Amino acid sequence: MEFENIYERYIQYLLVEKGLSKNTILAYSSDIWHYINFLKNQNISNPDEIDHFVIRSYLMELNRSNNQQRSIARKLSVIRSFHRYMVKEGFSRKDPSVLVDSPKIKKKVPSVLNYEEVSRLLAAPDVSKPLGSRDAAMIELMYASGL
Repeated sequence: MEFENIYERYIQYLLVEKGLSKNTILAYSSDIWHYINFLKNQNISNPDEIDHFVIRSYLMELNRSNNQQRSIARKLSVIRSFHRYMVKEGFSRKDPSVLVDSPKIKKKVPSVLNYEEVSRLLAAPDVSKPLGSRDAAMIELMYASGL
């Protein structure tokens, strides 16, 4: 079966059986369509011709196109779902995506308050009033526990 037909059935599967939202289906369909075009450019016409090297080549192309690591990881997740579907429905005998590792996503270092900002924050509540005392206690607790 041609990839276009499998693609159409996969989108129906996402809509009917998985019950995904319209926006999620639009994102999945775009990602899969781009992947199918890559496969066509590699002269791959049968799902069983796809191996983990093909998927890695696709991910490298995405990386060269300046896609963010988070976007590449999402696209790989969609590709894995597509390959699982093809195996489940008998369009493919194997799932090569299980041999592909997800890209490492850099974690952002959280921003922290400087000494002056912390001092102003701790001094902000009016401790002469009950609510001010409560607010001061909450702020001190959050500060002391790293929240």
